[in-house]
Amino acid sequence: MYSFKDYIDLVIKSLDHLYVKDESRAIAMRLLSFYLGEPSYKFIAYPQTIISNHKITPLLEAIDKLKEGVPYQYIVGYQEFYGFDFFVSPSVLIPRHETEELVLWVLEFIKDRFINSEKKIRVLDLATGSGAISLSIFKEYPQFDYYAIDISNEALDVASKNLNHMIEKLALESYRDNFRFIGSDILDESSIESALRSVDDFHIIISNPPYVTNFQKKEMSKNVLDHEPHLALFVEDNNPLIFYKKIERIAEKYLKKEGALFLEINELYAKETSALFDNVVYSQVSVKKDINNKDRMIRVIK
Repeated sequence: MYSFKDYIDLVIKSLDHLYVKDESRAIAMRLLSFYLGEPSYKFIAYPQTIISNHKITPLLEAIDKLKEGVPYQYIVGYQEFYGFDFFVSPSVLIPRHETEELVLWVLEFIKDRFINSEKKIRVLDLATGSGAISLSIFKEYPQFDYYAIDISNEALDVASKNLNHMIEKLALESYRDNFRFIGSDILDESSIESALRSVDDFHIIISNPPYVTNFQKKEMSKNVLDHEPHLALFVEDNNPLIFYKKIERIAEKYLKKEGALFLEINELYAKETSALFDNVVYSQVSVKKDINNKDRMIRVIK
């Protein structure tokens, strides 16, 4: 038999090769909450409570998956991001909390430029993945028009599920038609032109594209390398800005005058990425550090 404390201790011991103790403890608490439907304070307040036999089985199976490096988010099927639980699967990257800073930057811009606007504001999300970025903005401004593009049909299925979940949870049914998903390759200009043929220019374009180079793999944890989708993560060492070059051309064509492009970037190439927008088309380029003091975001004003 296992008590709450026994299970937490077992997770910590089983994962000592992957996580520090505090992180393992947090994972154990999340798993207990997910499988038992109990708030986390109970595991602290009543550590000797025994877990029933029929409920311990999936909890032990979860440990086996964790030991193989499977991220706990894929086990429970969701990740909290900007105050909402987003569904995730191995078809999409797990949303990082650093990316919430990009969302906040976009929302600041909206509040500054468009909060009292009577225009129909249009937002384009390139390489949307789970949809976490654009859906977080939709949560605040459902009256805008959103177009979310990804090359992966599996990722778009997850993003659509997240849209449906958000609409149901937040009673946004009347705004459903304001959000559209499009299957397209942002590296293929003809594909993008076809996808956006009937759409007017955008006030805001957002993207968190693949930007991790292959030589950086050695710095990444095994659970990311073995389980998160490489299609959404990596670029070749000899062309690390391939997506940003294409996004610059998309922005040149589809971003409105005085509109803004927001990008998450590889901190190793902040200068090179910002230099792509150092031309007469754009009026302002700003690089912003994240909470870890890394050059992580760029905002480009047209």
